[in-house]
Amino acid sequence: MLRRAREYVLKPTGGRPLESSSATGGMLASVPWSEAVQGPLDLGTTLNGLVARAGQLERDQLRVLTRQRQVRNYAILVDHSGSMVGRKLELAATMAAVLAHLSASGRADYAVVSFDDELQEIKGLGEDCDVEDVADRILRLSEGRATDLGRAFHAGALLSARMPEATDVILISDCMPTRGVTTFAGLRELAGRIPNLYICFTDERSAAIRMFNGKRQLDLYQWWARQWAGEDRLEEIGDVEEVDRLVNMVAGGTRNRGL
Repeated sequence: MLRRAREYVLKPTGGRPLESSSATGGMLASVPWSEAVQGPLDLGTTLNGLVARAGQLERDQLRVLTRQRQVRNYAILVDHSGSMVGRKLELAATMAAVLAHLSASGRADYAVVSFDDELQEIKGLGEDCDVEDVADRILRLSEGRATDLGRAFHAGALLSARMPEATDVILISDCMPTRGVTTFAGLRELAGRIPNLYICFTDERSAAIRMFNGKRQLDLYQWWARQWAGEDRLEEIGDVEEVDRLVNMVAGGTRNRGL
């Protein structure tokens, strides 16, 4: 599983600049000149300052362009209720390993929270954890009880609150609520509190409730999830071998937002 995770490349964009960072590969930013900052002169901004100060400009008021390293947060919400045990947990563990590589390179941080009708933090944001330990804890999750999606969405909203413009929340679930808030409207309101929500819909392909959309047979709870996240932020994945689609969806989402 860890070997498979190394095969996937997720390039985060639209992150938050790290202070005092001048690593290559980040976004160009205009900063005050100093001996510690390297980069070409930001001519436009410097000239504007010169005009504003009537031609009087001190050396420390010069502006230069430098690359700032970006960091983005990712939060994985892992459903481990009864229908989610087994190979589906491998999907969550593999995605965590993909994000761990980003975290080790300093380009991202990630959190993992498992849920059934209770929450369990497996890894917190800013917490230094060995990826093998994180993956092992996910894979060893016991079969849970009921599914409280509302509680999971609340956790995602709290994790997003730190960096709402640069946090992606990835829900891995069959999206079938059985505890807490169980209505479509109630869950839509809670999901709406997460600015960047992605859903990895893990379908058992044996749901009792189905609806017809033309010639397509669509699981009702998948339809719910598509309304919460949007068409371009949901992937139906049933096996860990398809994890590349999840990686590509999350990677493509920030690009599509123009970040």
